[in-house]
Amino acid sequence: LTALGFIVLPSTANFLLVQVGNGAIMREKLMRRGLFVRDCASFGLPDSIRIGIRPLPDCQRLAQAMKEVA
Repeated sequence: LTALGFIVLPSTANFLLVQVGNGAIMREKLMRRGLFVRDCASFGLPDSIRIGIRPLPDCQRLAQAMKEVA
């Protein structure tokens, strides 16, 4: 995701916090592709999404979708 220009914040949890510009818009675009992430506006971070850690094929699919919709 960093190679795509997104800022991925350091994490010790089972999810990543990624700054994408507008979390709600990115969530909507990914949802249309069958990928579900959480926008973080309710946490006071409207520019970010939260991504749960998944198996590698799921991560690759998400990265490809984010590249296409960015």
